[in-house]
Parts: sequence; structure tokens; C-alpha cells
Amino acid sequence: MARTVARPPTTRHACTLVGYPTRLGAKPIRRPRPHDPKEGTPRSGTVPPVGEAFDVAVKDDGPNVTMTVTGELDLATAPRLRDACADVVARRPETVRVDLGGLAFLDSSGISVLVQLHHDLEEGGATLVLHRVGDRTARVLEIAGLAAFFTRSDQPVE
Repeated sequence: MARTVARPPTTRHACTLVGYPTRLGAKPIRRPRPHDPKEGTPRSGTVPPVGEAFDVAVKDDGPNVTMTVTGELDLATAPRLRDACADVVARRPETVRVDLGGLAFLDSSGISVLVQLHHDLEEGGATLVLHRVGDRTARVLEIAGLAAFFTRSDQPVE
């Protein structure tokens, strides 16, 4: 014997069509707003700067170049490091030392820049040394399988 199942009506309540739940007291579903230059809202795909300020300082000592990276190295700040790395590679140094002692956060975008820097320097016969790699940064590199990829030093850059 076949059972009949009650089906909901095929028409929707008008509130659900505009993003508002029908139960009382529920908050409306927030929809992303388009970019409005007057309001200063970010465009789609950009990440607003959050957290600690990012900075890259480059010091040229003849055949050696020292880069000091501070703050958060993520999707929003990786292009700045990539530009600084391109400038450093163009100088054709023998050794590039990157001081990561002031790095508060590192994600895959930042790792990508460091790996590219390593490859670019290796092609030119130069070496890359990461100095003062913190516990968090070391853990991120370990999870990414790059713990042994980079030459590291716990000594401060002189």
C-alpha cells in the first residue's frame, strides 16, 4: 500500500526570496555589497590589511644582502615581498640573508615567495639563508614539507 507524503507548497514566501528567513526573530542573511568607492569598501578579491603592519627592509653589504621581514606575511602582503625579492635578485648577490625574527604570521602566499626567491638565487649561483626562524614559522614550514628545504640559522643577522 502506497503512502502519500505531504509536500510543501511550490511557491515560496516572499521574505525568503529577498534573503530574509521566515521565522520570527531571525536575523536577515547578509549579502555581499558591490564595491562603492564613496564608502571605501574593498573590491571583490582583495584582502583588507589586518593585524600587524608588514615591512621589508633591505640592506646591501656588497656581495651580501640582508632582508628583514616584520609583521604578517600573507596574501595581502606577499606582493610587496615579491617585489623586494625581485630587486634583490637583480643585484646578483652571493648570499641573501632573510631575518624572520619579526615575522608574526606566515601563510602559503609568503611561503611561495620564499621558495621562488630560493629558486631564483640558486639559478644565479647564490644562496639563501633564513635567520631567526620563530617556532610558529618553523611549524608552518614543517607542515608544508619545507623544513629541510631552506638553509636556516638561529644567529641574528650581523
